[in-house]
Parts: sequence; C-alpha cells; structure tokens
Amino acid sequence: MKIKLQVKIIFCIIVSTVLALCITSYTQLNKISEPLQKDIPLAIQEIINKSRVNNIASKVIYLDEIVNHSVHMYTIKKSVKWKQRYYAYKPLLKDEINNLLGSIDKEEKLQIEAIANSSFQLLKLNQKIINNVSSSNSKNGLDILEGEAY
Repeated sequence: MKIKLQVKIIFCIIVSTVLALCITSYTQLNKISEPLQKDIPLAIQEIINKSRVNNIASKVIYLDEIVNHSVHMYTIKKSVKWKQRYYAYKPLLKDEINNLLGSIDKEEKLQIEAIANSSFQLLKLNQKIINNVSSSNSKNGLDILEGEAY
C-alpha cells in the first residue's frame, strides 16, 4: 500500500506542477498578446491615416505645380491653352487643399494651415497675373511673377 500511496502522491505532484505551468503560461500569453490586440491595430490605423494625408499632400504639391506652371507659361507665351489649363486645375487644387485641411489632426493643423494659406495667397497672385496678361498688360503680370511676393 505504501507504493500505491507514493504513486498517487507523485501523480498529484506532477498534475499540480503541470497545472501550475499551464496557468502561468496562459497568464504570460495574455500579457504578450495584449499589445497585439490593442497597440498594433492602433499603430496600423495611424499609419493608414498618415499615408492618406501624405497622399493628399502629394496631390496638392502636384496640382500646385501644374497651376503655377500654367501661369508662368501663359505669361510668357500668352497662349490661351495655358490659361484654360490654369482654370481647369485651380478648383482641383482648392478642393485638395480643403480636403487636406479636413484630414489632419491637431498636431499638424498649424503647419498645414500655414502652407494652405500660402497656397491660397499664391492663387490670388496667379489670378492677378492671369488678369493682367489677359488685359494685354503682360508687363505687370511679368512684374508680379518676378516680384518678391511671388
């Protein structure tokens, strides 16, 4: 009987040890998986948002180049196609700037608003240039284009 009792005691010790290891492993696994369930999805969402904002900012830069190039070419060449191109892309640029302003968080807002205001001021100067060149006053348009404010 002593052997039966010893086997039972050893069996209970082994089962208790295995159970304790299982509980400890499960607890540690939960601690490890917590960031996977919370932090990583938040980080992925932040990356997606930043990527979307960067994509819009790239569109703004691209459209800004088209608009400014069109003004330059219209001032130099006085060809109506450049004026038409300017008017075709100007609303797209304004829409993308407003889209960008609506897509940013508070941290970026001041910096992006400053850039947006600069773009809107440049659009006003571009319009003055277009108006001057359209009214056969290319010299004034060219002066604005080459001026310090531009």
